[in-house]
This record gives sequence, structure tokens and C-alpha cells, in this order.
Amino acid sequence: MGFGLIDDDKTYPDTAKQMQEIVLTKSWQEFTIKTKRLDLSCIRSGFVLFSSPEGFDHEIYIDDIVFK
Repeated sequence: MGFGLIDDDKTYPDTAKQMQEIVLTKSWQEFTIKTKRLDLSCIRSGFVLFSSPEGFDHEIYIDDIVFK
């Protein structure tokens, strides 16, 4: 999970990138991505999530994504 996928080789790249690997469970969890010292002036890919269900169906619920 993270943000910032667009590289410098594109016309309008993301000014910051941050990714972290997480492990999801059946319980509700809160995750935080620290952005304190990052340049957030031009973030075009604001939230990304890649999942690997390993052959099983799955549902992911996301709520309250906030950039501060």
C-alpha cells in the first residue's frame, strides 16, 4: 500500500513516493504512512493498493484515507 507511482520520465511525475508492505487479517486495522518530510505538492496517484490473494477470493474495505 502506498502512493506515488508516476516516475520522473513522465510529464507530470509524483513529487513523492512511499510504499509499505502490509499483511491483512479479518479484523479491522488502521495503517499510517508517514509523510512529514515528503514533497506532496503534486501527487497524481494518491493511493495504491496491490493485493495477492494466493488463489482465494477476497474483499478489502478501505475507509478514511487522509493526507496531512
